[in-house]
Amino acid sequence: MKTNKRITAVCLIAMACLLPLTLTGCKKELQIGQERIVESSDKKSPKWVSQPPKKTRKYYYFVGEDTSYKNTDRYAYQVALSKAGSFFNTRATSTFKRIEESTNAFEANVLREEFIKNTSEAGIKGALHKDTYWEKVEKLTENGIKYFYRVYVLVSLDRKSIKATEEATLKLQEEKAQDEALKATLQTIRQELNDEYNKEESQ
Repeated sequence: MKTNKRITAVCLIAMACLLPLTLTGCKKELQIGQERIVESSDKKSPKWVSQPPKKTRKYYYFVGEDTSYKNTDRYAYQVALSKAGSFFNTRATSTFKRIEESTNAFEANVLREEFIKNTSEAGIKGALHKDTYWEKVEKLTENGIKYFYRVYVLVSLDRKSIKATEEATLKLQEEKAQDEALKATLQTIRQELNDEYNKEESQ
């Protein structure tokens, strides 16, 4: 009986010693600079995190990302809106490029900035916070293990309100224009944008 008890005790001690090794063996050790996700809002990151949805007949989509020691989506949301602002800037630059041929560079820039301001405000005013995804990340640094959050936000902007603002802005600029060539160019741009929207609506 004593022998059996001794064997049982030895086995229990051995198991107690091996248990931590077994548990740590399941978790791959990090090298300095490496990181891993230890927690997330979903089992799998949504597709929109790496690839923002393409525009639809109703919405433009933008994704904002932020890294912080706090789990908040406030700054990621602002990043998404900032990307929307850059989109409007690029769109306006392309739209107003031909205006420089109809007027001087200064006036063309004034008209472009007014167009960007109005469309950006309309888009951001109607922005919808569609979704949030976050990850808690563990990273090994030279100073030890650090934890932080990586947060993503999906934002949609209503295309209908943006279209209405673009058209209203161009029409007002057209009415104010003194030069006939500039007036004609603005009218052409307004018609082309309207045709573009109508074509997408019919698809």
